[in-house]
Amino acid sequence: MITGILGQDGRHLASQLDALGYEVIGISRELSNVNSKNPSFYKCSEIISEDLSVPSHAKSILNHYKPEKIFHMAGVHASAASMLEFGKVAYQEMQNCHIGITRNILEWQRINTNTKSVIALSSQMYSPLGDVTEISEESSTSPSSKYGETKLEAFSLIKRYRKEHNCKSAGAILFNHTSDISKDQFLFPILASQLCEVLEGKRDEIQILNAEALIDMSSAEEVCAGMISMTEISPMVDIVFSSGNLESVRSIVEKTLVKLSISIPIKISSTSTNMRSGRVVSGNISRARDILNWVPKRTPADILYEMVRILRIERT
Repeated sequence: MITGILGQDGRHLASQLDALGYEVIGISRELSNVNSKNPSFYKCSEIISEDLSVPSHAKSILNHYKPEKIFHMAGVHASAASMLEFGKVAYQEMQNCHIGITRNILEWQRINTNTKSVIALSSQMYSPLGDVTEISEESSTSPSSKYGETKLEAFSLIKRYRKEHNCKSAGAILFNHTSDISKDQFLFPILASQLCEVLEGKRDEIQILNAEALIDMSSAEEVCAGMISMTEISPMVDIVFSSGNLESVRSIVEKTLVKLSISIPIKISSTSTNMRSGRVVSGNISRARDILNWVPKRTPADILYEMVRILRIERT
């Protein structure tokens, strides 16, 4: 069972689980749209429009399907540039989705002890202590947003139910990850669209909010494969998924231009007057490597290049 089935991670998980032979049940909070969705397109046998933040609804659905594995990927979030303001207006919705659903899943697992769950958490549960702060599973938390606050409370629930009730549950602490099905308002889809226009001769400049910003970006497909691997180990433990590296947006775009064989000079500019890279957090992936044998294979430039390639096909 996957919550947030219509989102990026939900879709990648469903496709990978389907390929492994699992029957996938999808849950979506997009109640007005879900009835028009084709379950087979999302690699699901069913897509259910249900609010699992309501305890009785969650209990009824879980009792009916009795899933072997649960992936709680549903999230209430926006792009990094608008997250702080978004958190003010969507805080209650975040609490319901991140905390309420997590609590209801864990409460059901307390009785149904054979089921395993992976709960999506966030690097926003941490704040940088210096220019660059490396985050591991044992790092002290200090939420940098309302989104991070609610994810941290979910994290606390996971650890409490695991300790007190032996629930087979773990948190996937996710840093930035993307793919060709990421939402259009996020950074890499915006960059991919601009690079397509460069290839089409429609522009000779890439405009970025802050070209000097350092980001830790990995492949959503690879991250989802790692989350599936989390359910195959015993005991289950929390895992950080990130690229393990920081790179400026400018550098990623420049490397992608080379991959695209664009030899004409392309200007890369910041639309913000703040040209500083700022303080950032980066993920320590030692546990993912040591326990899951998981390491990112695709670089940010590899990912962006592939997004441009797919977008060009779609446009033609």
